[in-house]
Amino acid sequence: MKTIRIFHAAIAASLLLSFANCSKDTDAPGENMPKIEVDKNEVTVAGDYASTTLFRINTSAGISQLRLRFEDVDTVLYNKLRPPFNLYDNSMEGDWYVVGTVGHELAVVLQKNDTGKERTLWISLDRVAYLPAIVTIHQQAQ
Repeated sequence: MKTIRIFHAAIAASLLLSFANCSKDTDAPGENMPKIEVDKNEVTVAGDYASTTLFRINTSAGISQLRLRFEDVDTVLYNKLRPPFNLYDNSMEGDWYVVGTVGHELAVVLQKNDTGKERTLWISLDRVAYLPAIVTIHQQAQ
């Protein structure tokens, strides 16, 4: 019986010591996560011809969503996920744009802007365990 009490006391003491030695996590969420970095986060391109813009990124990444602005109306488009791990697909396309990532590059192809109004495209780059990056492209009116 005395052996059981000593055993319980030893377990209680070791639990107290282990809780006392636990370090408090003082990092803010995501503080120590790596970031997706892009060589330029915002560019303006002419609209009187089709254009291709290349961006250098520090890691491979997928495209999680696009946000389009035309005539003060925002449209958000979410990208599809690729099996088997549900990672974001590397490309998206629409009537006036094609966006894609390959390795450490992001390529954006815009058709000629003959609408008479500026349009803007925001590209969200994402990767598991990385903080995302957003690239903004303003396309001037023709």
